Amino acid sequence: MIARAALVAILALSLPTPASAVTFGEIAAWCAPADQGGHPNLCSGYVDTELELLASPDPTMNGGTRACVPADEDRAKLGALIRA
Repeated sequence: MIARAALVAILALSLPTPASAVTFGEIAAWCAPADQGGHPNLCSGYVDTELELLASPDPTMNGGTRACVPADEDRAKLGALIRA
């Protein structure tokens, strides 16, 4: 009986927890200038990750619409375009 309870507890703890999505407003706030409360590290982390997902050949990552962003493209410029 104890072994069964332990197994159930282990299985329950190993279940994935739902991810929390961010809103467009949160992203816009992160990408605001630092002197206006922005968080440049969160913004650049989000933008870099999103660009990788958009370039993925896996249609579940980008809705089937790939975006090709050259690796040497200025990330600050891309961030400004996304903020705009």
